[in-house]
Amino acid sequence: MLGLIPMTCLKWAFFACFVCSSLGLQTPSQSCDPSDLLALKEFAGNLTNGSIKTSWSINNSVCCLWDGVVCGNEGNNDSVASRVSMLIPPKKGLKGILSRSLGRLDKLRLLDLSCNHFEGVLPAELSNLKQLQVLDLSYNMLTGWVSSVLSGLKMIQSLNISSNSFRGDLLELGGFPNLAVFNDMELG
Repeated sequence: MLGLIPMTCLKWAFFACFVCSSLGLQTPSQSCDPSDLLALKEFAGNLTNGSIKTSWSINNSVCCLWDGVVCGNEGNNDSVASRVSMLIPPKKGLKGILSRSLGRLDKLRLLDLSCNHFEGVLPAELSNLKQLQVLDLSYNMLTGWVSSVLSGLKMIQSLNISSNSFRGDLLELGGFPNLAVFNDMELG
């Protein structure tokens, strides 16, 4: 009788592992894509202040567990590292310039950097985010011409660039076929 208990437990454990892998559930130890990890570390390296600068551990390769980072597993393949699909650190007191490395997060669908203290111009590399659907850069201190940088974002559905000091006319682009929400309150 005692010999049956461990075998039954082993069967249930195997079944639970099978169900979890079939559903595509990720384990906390699953690492994120190395290129995404490097891009996030470069982004954090450009910050001069903010809570994520200290909470994102330089030695931790599981960036999918970092504050403000959401990952998705492309194709539900357990052997493939998770890709960053959302970067959401609004109102974290982040200060600095936007890193060009953000343009390497090529699976990013949502980027919300609102209500921080970012300054300077938008990096041209943001136009590489071909899958980006939501972009919120509102309430920062960003400047410069915005039309050329955002023109490559053909999948964008929601765009909020209000309360910055951008210049240019996004309406002359005409290249946002999926855009449903747009807020530029003070575009010069």
